[in-house]
Amino acid sequence: GGSSGPPSAPASGNSGPPSAPTSGGADPLKCGVGLTFRKDAEGYFRVLAVNSETAKEAGLEPGHTLVGVEGQNVQNLDHGSLSGLVLGPLNTLVELTLTRPD
Repeated sequence: GGSSGPPSAPASGNSGPPSAPTSGGADPLKCGVGLTFRKDAEGYFRVLAVNSETAKEAGLEPGHTLVGVEGQNVQNLDHGSLSGLVLGPLNTLVELTLTRPD
């Protein structure tokens, strides 16, 4: 069997870290990918929890390491920058590149 590339997970209402409130209230609701991350000592984001059925169906599990979003390396980003990459309107796709635990 061949690989179909990195999983793409539609944004779901069960996001990871909460986004900061915006002023004016004109922005549409932003949703995450249904994953909770913790940054490790090497600067990578490790999946702590899978919070959406879509992410579970894509095969994502705690212990996976997020290494890229939409082809951009995410090592050493802060949580706010990561949120800016993965949060978006409900049911939009975002390409995640992850590695499985050793």
